[in-house]
Amino acid sequence: RIADLEAGFRRAPNAAVSLLTRSVVGMSSDPSSGVLRVRAGRADGVTENTVTTVRGVQLHGQVVSVDRLVCRVMPITEPETGFLGGRVLLDRSGDAFLACQLAPTGSGTFRGEVEFRDPPAGVRPEDAVDSRLKPGVEVVLDDPEWPESAQMFMIGVVERVEPDENQPLRSVVVVRPRDGLELRRVREVVLRVPVDGAIGDDDSGERARGGVSP
Repeated sequence: RIADLEAGFRRAPNAAVSLLTRSVVGMSSDPSSGVLRVRAGRADGVTENTVTTVRGVQLHGQVVSVDRLVCRVMPITEPETGFLGGRVLLDRSGDAFLACQLAPTGSGTFRGEVEFRDPPAGVRPEDAVDSRLKPGVEVVLDDPEWPESAQMFMIGVVERVEPDENQPLRSVVVVRPRDGLELRRVREVVLRVPVDGAIGDDDSGERARGGVSP
């Protein structure tokens, strides 16, 4: 668990957050909803839009409502999340990447177009597809609509690459959370609570950047 938390901290070292590991205590009473109830609330400094992760660097979701002791989290794989902007990392350094726009499919995966790059002079368009765009490469969040504490965390890995039906020379990727995780069914999440959030009198978490509360 400590290694996972440290891995997440390295993804966003400048994000002023406290890390709270909390159990999932149930799902929404609406069977069609994937919203999860998590044992953390305003008393712990949790606010709406607080980001959640699992397995260290896997982005999990975002708090959509919060009570004193419990909050409700929408996993990113739920259709209500909408589009996510991301980067398909083409090398380990992260310097080479393609932008993408992904939408949840409703079945635990994402699907979306990858940025098209005009081929260099003398190169045929059909030969310009980057050979590094293949199953197994990592896709991370790069979306200004999400908090800084979520940027560069994993959306998942590319499961397959398909031609765009409308533009055959472009590519569409199907992305799945790491290790085949079903984000609706996790038992525990890490909340990345903003340090300047409201904190209750009975708060027991460590309120320092990167602090960890059990």
